Amino acid sequence: MSKILIIEDDQSLVMLLTTALESSGFTVVAAFDGMQGTTLAHDEKPDLILLDLIMPLGGGLNALKNLKKSTHTSAIPVIVISGTSDVLLIDDVKNMGIEEYIAKPFDINDLIKKIQEVI
Repeated sequence: MSKILIIEDDQSLVMLLTTALESSGFTVVAAFDGMQGTTLAHDEKPDLILLDLIMPLGGGLNALKNLKKSTHTSAIPVIVISGTSDVLLIDDVKNMGIEEYIAKPFDINDLIKKIQEVI
């Protein structure tokens, strides 16, 4: 069973994603800020990370930089899901080796299909 780490500060979205992913056969762990997410990625060794960009405490961009720099987490695929409209930020994260950028709002079934393709 594949493990997915969700790094997202919107708790209702985390609950929605957790329910959908667990019903699709995934194990889910969640962090609500970038610092906690980076720590959990090292501790839990997930098969994939879903990452929001705009968050408190070491936002998603810093978390992504730290994840990609670490030899323990650099190979973990990352799908960014974010509501940002900052084109430069989106280009930056795409150039950091993410698997996919998905804009909010998104279709949960499309996200699950993308996760299954990546894993």
